[in-house]
Amino acid sequence: MKLNQFGETVRLAVLGLGGRGITQLDVLLDMPDVAVTAFCDFHADRMEAGQERVFQVRNVRPFGSTNPSECIHRDDVDAVIVMTGWETHIPLCIEALRAGKRAAMEVGGATSVEECWQLVRPARKPAYLSCFWKTAATAKPS
Repeated sequence: MKLNQFGETVRLAVLGLGGRGITQLDVLLDMPDVAVTAFCDFHADRMEAGQERVFQVRNVRPFGSTNPSECIHRDDVDAVIVMTGWETHIPLCIEALRAGKRAAMEVGGATSVEECWQLVRPARKPAYLSCFWKTAATAKPS
């Protein structure tokens, strides 16, 4: 996928399928230009639940792992969204950026100003942007 190429499908790895991650999965699956190609959660049952949800909606079963690096470095992943515990947001986004992927994270990513700088430095080099994913703005109305 190229930046500013509208109409192309974004192949996405979702890292973290806890409360917010699994909720946001339905939002992502409603987006016709998003293909969830990989999942990671440290809890195998959550990862498998994400795979099953995608299979129910899209009739494909994405790659799954309990190791985030296995998802980040896949050739069928263009971007990574991090919805894990806050303490892993910055390291996972940095790994994704260094792997040439676009990175987004659920709000609450950094725990210090230094962590913010750690995120900005690799984002500048390959010219990939990272963003915060605001859950309330993407939640489905009830």
